[in-house]
Amino acid sequence: MKATESDLAICNFVYVDQKGRKIQNQSSPIKNEILSTDEVIEKLFQDKNCYYVVAWNKLYKKELWSDIKYPVGHIHEDEAVVHRIFAKCKKVVTIDEKLYYYRQVPGSIMHSGNNEKRLDKYPALADRLIFLNNRVTEENIRKLAYQYWYNFLNDFFHFGAINKKADGLKRMKKSLIKVFYILVQCKLFTKKDALGIMIFLISPGIYQKLIYNGEGRWD
Repeated sequence: MKATESDLAICNFVYVDQKGRKIQNQSSPIKNEILSTDEVIEKLFQDKNCYYVVAWNKLYKKELWSDIKYPVGHIHEDEAVVHRIFAKCKKVVTIDEKLYYYRQVPGSIMHSGNNEKRLDKYPALADRLIFLNNRVTEENIRKLAYQYWYNFLNDFFHFGAINKKADGLKRMKKSLIKVFYILVQCKLFTKKDALGIMIFLISPGIYQKLIYNGEGRWD
């Protein structure tokens, strides 16, 4: 960071088990390079973008956090703020050396398919859609919209079957209301699909009975 006068440094990482042993060989997009604001934001739309999204393989200038905070009590908190952090960086340096060991713990929140907190990713991605809309290419907005929507209905109805009054479901629905027009504008939905989602926003139960077929589209 000092040598390149960067605001943020990102290193490579490796997955390990609880004894510190490497779990798998994985390819990584991280390489030695210096990125501008636009270039590092572009990384959020590429394959394996988790290397850029996660909070723990980075060193930050403290000024980046002067007006940004993680959402309290949520997971996927890195998803919620990384785009705002990147937008404040004039220069970012990345290094391909694996300086972080990411320990995998069976049974943790991130490995539990039935933990409601996993739904926090939808408000986080919705915020990114709103924040980056009109700041990046239409193609990238469509990629992000697809990432947001891809598992939305499956997760909503899966967790709704467990607890229909779950707060996470309410946050998901509010996030969809906020980004609905972005999803329509980027042509993620056909007109018919968009009408169906409007029914979902009025009544998820009616949508599930009349329309939902496991893919979020009309039968």
